[in-house]
Amino acid sequence: RIIKKKIKIVSHNKISEEQNMKQQDYTIIKVITTILVVIAHITRFYSMGGGAIKMEYNFLLHYITLFVYSFHMPLFICVSGAIFSFCINNKKKYSDFRLFMIKKWKRLMVPYFLVGIFYVMPVMCALKITKLNPINYIKENIILSKDARHLWFLWTLFFIFIIFRMFYHRYEKSNRLFIGVLLFFISFFSDKLPNIFQLQGISYYLFFFCLGYEFDRNKKKIDEFLGNRKWIVILGWIFISFVVLYTYNRALNLITAVIGMLCLYQCIRITKKYIIQIKIYKWIERDSFGIYLFHPMIIYVLFYWVKKFGFGLKYLIIVCVMIFVITMIASMLFVKIIRWTKYGKLIIGE
Repeated sequence: RIIKKKIKIVSHNKISEEQNMKQQDYTIIKVITTILVVIAHITRFYSMGGGAIKMEYNFLLHYITLFVYSFHMPLFICVSGAIFSFCINNKKKYSDFRLFMIKKWKRLMVPYFLVGIFYVMPVMCALKITKLNPINYIKENIILSKDARHLWFLWTLFFIFIIFRMFYHRYEKSNRLFIGVLLFFISFFSDKLPNIFQLQGISYYLFFFCLGYEFDRNKKKIDEFLGNRKWIVILGWIFISFVVLYTYNRALNLITAVIGMLCLYQCIRITKKYIIQIKIYKWIERDSFGIYLFHPMIIYVLFYWVKKFGFGLKYLIIVCVMIFVITMIASMLFVKIIRWTKYGKLIIGE
């Protein structure tokens, strides 16, 4: 009996250790992806097509923007799918669908409407980035979610969560490879859907959520395969560079996103023991959701002043670095201030 108890304790400790490692990996991915989102939202202003405020074109920043955009938002959705799998399969959460829906509504949709109406809309109208008046902006871009700026992610993720949770049991009993291929084709044709209620985004990113779910279920095998194969990263980055610079194909871009996610995950596996020791990592980990909520409008305001004072390409590097630093600090400061108020749980979903 004593031996059996010891075996159970060792087995339990091993499972707990594996779960902690999983959580750590997913947290690191969220932190790195948050940083990439902020970087891409800055470099985009100097890329072809530009950001909300037109700046001078720069090839290097255009390339960085395309490179990061090729996989960073699919990765955000993918890690959400992995965490969903971890919670429902390992932690045995989300058994009550009603409570699950309420929790996700508070976590995602309440911040969506509050930040959209009281933060995004005023900045968009004040800087005259939109031609709509405040009432029409709220109706068209927040309620109908035609152009909710960065908040599209919250709307999309909420409905993906609900859809996946509704069909979770059927999914488990079905041919998951067939469903994955089906979602791939749905993603491929998602741009044919109307641009309302984020139907395009939901249809496009369901594939990546499913991919994240399967990644969590097979994480151990994937880690064993990756091992110390650093060449995967090199070949992957080369492939992505070729695609984003020379080729546009919707199916190929879906594959590029998958390769980009795999390469970044491999980089994180190799360097995570160093990443978690960086002091700023813990700050971003704590405030990552708030940083995502608040950073774009800060960037808009800063670029408005950069444009007004005429800082050209001569000051490009200084401008980008300063905007990145100010944006990160200001976003975390906003989160800190909101946490001091009684509305912290409401606004940032905590």
